[in-house]
Formats: sequence, C-alpha cells, structure tokens
Amino acid sequence: MKEKTNREGFYENNAFSQLKGMLLRVMQEIGQQRYNYRLKNNLGRPVGKLNTRPESQEYLNFIRDNIDNDEVINKTQLFINETNNALNSAEFRLTLAERLASLGSSLELLYHELAQPITILGASELEIYDQNEKITQREIKNKISNELSSIADAVSTLDDLKESLEPAIGKSVSRNFKPIVSFSKVIRLYKKDINDFKIQIDIDPKLNSYQINDNEYALWISFLNIINNAVFWLKTSDESNRAILFSLENTKLVISNTGPLIPEEILDIIFEYGVSNKPGKNKSGLGLTYTQSILSKNNWDIRAENREYGPAFVLNRR
Repeated sequence: MKEKTNREGFYENNAFSQLKGMLLRVMQEIGQQRYNYRLKNNLGRPVGKLNTRPESQEYLNFIRDNIDNDEVINKTQLFINETNNALNSAEFRLTLAERLASLGSSLELLYHELAQPITILGASELEIYDQNEKITQREIKNKISNELSSIADAVSTLDDLKESLEPAIGKSVSRNFKPIVSFSKVIRLYKKDINDFKIQIDIDPKLNSYQINDNEYALWISFLNIINNAVFWLKTSDESNRAILFSLENTKLVISNTGPLIPEEILDIIFEYGVSNKPGKNKSGLGLTYTQSILSKNNWDIRAENREYGPAFVLNRR
C-alpha cells in the first residue's frame, strides 16, 4: 500500500479492498455460527417461544383451591379474561405484521416478473403506431395481428401473476381448496428461476384429488418461504440434479428438494428466529420462523428433516 503524502494513512488499493471483503465474510460466518451454537446450547439470555401463553386456567384453579373468597376469585377470573383478550388482539396484529413482512419476497418477485411484460406492452404499442404510419393496409393488418398476439401473451402472464398472489390479498378465511393449486401458484412466481436453472418440479399424483377446508394463506405463505429457500440452494447444486418435490404422505404434506442437506447442528433449531445457513449478509433467518408461526396459529405443525436425496419440510395438520 502507498502512503499518502500528508501522512494521514494509506491509499486503499484493490488488494486491500479484497482483504476487507474476505474478513467481513469470515466475521459474518463466525457470528452466525456463534449465534446458532448459543441458541442450540441454551447459552445467554433465554428466548421465549412466540406462541407460548401463560397457563391461566392452572393459575385460576390454584386461586380457587387456596382462597375461600368469591370476590377475589371472580376478580381473578375477570382479570384473566381481559388478559386473554389482550393477547388475542396482540396475536392478531402480529399475524397481520407477519403477512406484510412475508409479502416482501413475493412483491420483489412480482416487480421483476412484471418488468418484461410491461416492456413488451410498451414496445408493442409504439410499434403498432409506427407501422400504422409507414406500411400498406394489408401489411398493417398482419403486423397488428402479430403485435396483438404479443400483447395477449403479456396480459396472460400478468393474469397468472395476479392469480398467484390472490391468497395473500384480503381477509383470510377457511374454505375448500386443493393444496396442489396453492403450490402451483407459488411455483409460477419462481417460473423464471425454475426455467433458467432447469429445476424439475415433481408432484405426487395423489395430490390431484386431495382437498382440505382451511386457511389457504397459511399454506401459501409457507410454500412461498420453503420454495424460496429451495430455489436459492438448488441454484448452487449440480445442474443435472435439480428438483423440487411435493408429495402427500398419509395426510402430511411434504415439500423436499435435491439441494444441499441442512447442517445437523442447526436442524433442530432451523425454525428459531435468526437461524440461517445462507452465505453473505442478505439473510434474515425470518422466513421459516414466520412459516412455523403462521402454521401454528392455524393448527398445523412443521418439521425439517434430511432425507437421502436432500432436505424435506413436513407439514402435519393437527
């Protein structure tokens, strides 16, 4: 490195910038491993479970067994009811916040996916106008037909994207739907990456007739986060072996892929806040935490496991 003439330091050359970048990545990786280790071994300040509530009924029974005073018991019951109502309200607001936060990844996808159709629409409109001024009537008619075909394809793409995001819009209510349809809506959002990286989609035929009555949003956002992770890791895996699998095992929904296995040291804490195995700084460790939270609120359990061919996420309805 070359010293500055005023002796106030050095000129930072390319080698120094690369060294800083390497050290930063090393420290980030060490920090993530330290966080995972402390969480797994219960070190530091304890982290409470997001969905764990105080045992209010057990406390009320204790009061009834030890206090022979109806006024105190009634007052305690009233206080417990008010507390539970406040917790219900807080949980509802948390769910809304999670929905908005989780929509970030899908909206980013939407932004990029819309760019190409909008460009086609704009270019087609200008082309139609220009050709209308320059060529003969028959040629105009043929050209308009071709351009309208492009516009129709672009509009179809926009409609597909709109339909794919439909479960995230408006109030979530229970209704009859097929999980395979929700899965397909999410897959369409990743169509570009799936095509570019030649990722195979393998769906269990049993899912074609499998229907449930539930909150579709809970499964849709879960599929979104799981598939987002799968696509990320499959991009780094062997090109000849890239696949996402959606299967029905008894009554359990299983989404798996042929990407790298989840490291054993974080397998049992993968749904905890802040835990992530992704490299670099663009990671939050929030996606799977949100997934477990929203599923739990809708009476679903989820677990992660490593199979012979890759990682799998198993969703089980209670």
